[in-house]
Amino acid sequence: MNALVSDQMGRLRKMIGNGKNGFHDIIRKIAPGSRVPQFGMYTGRTPYPGENNFDENVKYAETIRRDILTQSEEVQDKLRELGKYPSKADLESFADRLEDQGAILTDPNDAELVTRYEMQMFCPDILITNYSMLEYMLMRPIEKPIWQSTRNWLDSSDDNKLLFIIDEAHMYRGSAGGEVALLIRRVLHKLGIGRDRVQFILTSASVPSDDTPIYKFACELSAQNEKANNFKIIRGKEEPIEFTASEINARDLLDFDIDALQGDWDTKKEAIADFARRIEFDMDCDLDDEKSVEVWLYKCLFNTNPMRRIMQATRGNAMSFNQLALKAFPSEEAETAQKATSAFLAIAPLAKNANNQVLYPARLHMMFRGLQGIYACSNPMCKHKNHDGSLGLGRVYLNKPGTRCDCGGMIYELLNERSCGALFLRGYMDISEGSNPFIWNEPGIQFTENLKEVLFYIIPNDGSFKKKKDMVVGWLNALAGRIDCFNDHTGENGFLYVAYCTAESKGRPDTLTFKSCPKCEKNKFNATDFITKGNEPFFNIVSEQFYVQPPVPKYADLVNQGRKVLLFSDSRQRAAVLARDLTRAADEDAMKKALTVAAKELQEWAASKDEEPTLSLLYTFFLKVAYQNGLRFFYGNNEEDLLNDLDTMKKRYEKKGDSLRYDKMALKDFKHKPDQFNEHLLRQLCSNFRSLTDAGLCWIEPCDIDGDTFDDIEEAFDDADISMTLDEFKVLFAAWAMEIMTSEYAIGSDIPDSTRRNLTAYRQRLGVENETELPTRIRSLLTEHGYSKEQISIIAEQLSRFLAKGDHTSSYYLNMEVVSLHYDAEHEWYKCPRCSGVFPYTVWGKCAHCGKGEPHLMNTDDFKGIDFWRSPVLKAIEGDCGAYHNRHKPYWN
Repeated sequence: MNALVSDQMGRLRKMIGNGKNGFHDIIRKIAPGSRVPQFGMYTGRTPYPGENNFDENVKYAETIRRDILTQSEEVQDKLRELGKYPSKADLESFADRLEDQGAILTDPNDAELVTRYEMQMFCPDILITNYSMLEYMLMRPIEKPIWQSTRNWLDSSDDNKLLFIIDEAHMYRGSAGGEVALLIRRVLHKLGIGRDRVQFILTSASVPSDDTPIYKFACELSAQNEKANNFKIIRGKEEPIEFTASEINARDLLDFDIDALQGDWDTKKEAIADFARRIEFDMDCDLDDEKSVEVWLYKCLFNTNPMRRIMQATRGNAMSFNQLALKAFPSEEAETAQKATSAFLAIAPLAKNANNQVLYPARLHMMFRGLQGIYACSNPMCKHKNHDGSLGLGRVYLNKPGTRCDCGGMIYELLNERSCGALFLRGYMDISEGSNPFIWNEPGIQFTENLKEVLFYIIPNDGSFKKKKDMVVGWLNALAGRIDCFNDHTGENGFLYVAYCTAESKGRPDTLTFKSCPKCEKNKFNATDFITKGNEPFFNIVSEQFYVQPPVPKYADLVNQGRKVLLFSDSRQRAAVLARDLTRAADEDAMKKALTVAAKELQEWAASKDEEPTLSLLYTFFLKVAYQNGLRFFYGNNEEDLLNDLDTMKKRYEKKGDSLRYDKMALKDFKHKPDQFNEHLLRQLCSNFRSLTDAGLCWIEPCDIDGDTFDDIEEAFDDADISMTLDEFKVLFAAWAMEIMTSEYAIGSDIPDSTRRNLTAYRQRLGVENETELPTRIRSLLTEHGYSKEQISIIAEQLSRFLAKGDHTSSYYLNMEVVSLHYDAEHEWYKCPRCSGVFPYTVWGKCAHCGKGEPHLMNTDDFKGIDFWRSPVLKAIEGDCGAYHNRHKPYWN
């Protein structure tokens, strides 16, 4: 609603505001001494609530001077052009009066009243508001003068009528429309007038062709008796478009540079000239005169049949881009037509006539819809499958289909385990049915205690599946919908080999599910559906829209370089939640990039200074990255702490540049790290499927402090006759560190457990309880490689060198003073076919994640699978500051 009010205010300022040779000047000429009409905006954004307050007046005067009066003439002219300049007879004098405690604020020659107090004292002729504020105005005593002045004016003459204009009237339907209709009736009651003293104008661009429901709607909304309806519907008239202009060869525009139209004027005019040469426009305009080019382009584009066909096809009618391209160039191939149409759509907004009307004021709508789940036909031999068959299933559906596929197979919802990608079908089984029970794909209306939700694991045919206790294997008859656990149906058409668990889920007795993943054997198993949830997917769309925008040259010095995305919500509550969630998602996304860039810069600095790049220095380099890219993070006290640290970094860096001793700064200036920094660091290091290691970017390595640590480890191994090279130890260390981080958040002995608990809801154990006890998976790898129990104990002792007891806890954590976050995107990365884990090494040929799979070197297709998370970080590494998508407000402004 406020967006509509602001737009209307801009139009009024330009139509009847205080402008040179404008409406007021005309009135003074034809009727000297007459009172000029006044208007005002009365919404929650109008300064300021409450009684007239001198301090608030002074603040508002300071805002006017800062944002308007001290700006350049060019900026002020632009504000007037956009309708953003308050329409006062003399804005500077108004600011002076605001700072004078006894002054009358309003000049009789003012066209606009800008404060609430002004409008309460001098009721404007035109009041623009929204229904929320109108409701408050009806109840509060402070607005009583507005209603009294209106009533007095109405009483002064029987010919006086209140004009009530409702913009975008189609929005007031349903329950919201009912509230507005009652609000209008309360206004009439407040003024003590009947419906005959009010004239209504309802405007809308969404008017159906049938007049009857329109009249009914208008009468109900405006308190008009339908039998005494005196509404008239005034429709706009379309000008006929004739296709008598010139045709264009679409192939001439195949390689036209559309992006150049988004550059500065020098770049843009060259692109326009190139367009003109390609389609043989006569260049009878001055390319250095932007207005001249706009008018010339308006004339030339309208004199082409493709432009006319585009206008005709989309006049009052939405159309897909592919369809529009074929309409514009009906005799061309689809790809050629699309490229030429893109060129026309890109250049058309630049064409304006002498009255500044745009030739083609169209909108492009991109519709995004979240997944409502993924479903699959359970018949492996389905004739309608739409994939390569590697899933072992039939046709896959992105929308909820019927019960059966066209092949006759039962359709079930598809779930997966996020870490390893194991696939499951969700079914419902009556456990009292006995042998060959029917597997329903919906629970039905009656959910009895015997009907259980069951997850059926789709057993791959590679021989990797191992049946465990409480598991049942069987064959799902896709056509009959029944499961057979007693007969072998290998090779038979229509049968799917599955396994399910007979154990009830803890806290959910109506669900039968696995305790550990049947594919990767990960504990705390949790299968998830494919339904789009939360606002993070929406953030990904918004951030990509932001990133792909070309920068605006005249704003090149700003961090965002003129890029912007505006979001609208149909609810204030939803808008508040959306703003919170998008900010959190933006911060997490930007932190992944900033931490990776910081790790890389720390690594390079340490190499140049012959120092160890310990994790304890990472915060200092994070501050350097945030300072250089104008990034802001965190909230509340944490944000204040960060801003103070950034200010310190700014002063030090401006003074010494890259010659700074960052290790000494870390000890002197940045020993305390904000809790929210630690929280983000844990999230990027300890996530089970979104860590920096999972993205093929970074991993944890041990540091050789004082040059003695590695010598001591090698000596201990020699004494115990342990055949393990230092390189093998580093690989083992990286696998062990990843294991204790992802399972126990065991990094950062100075990070309080309360910070870790903010990230996990179910983990009770935080940190390593016994420093010399290895995780089961690591111990198994060592045993399989031939090490004895005594040797494994010594290896565990050497690993424990890098642990430290946590503050206020008995658990142990990786000591950030002796480990580093190593960045190397170009390293050879491996992916496990069993659990899909990504790691920079294999541990004696085995997977560091599951300990059983045999990883392969990642190829191009493997990297494509993680490119969504990896590629934006690499862009930041390459120096693309636009890749951060952060709040991007330089802290020193």
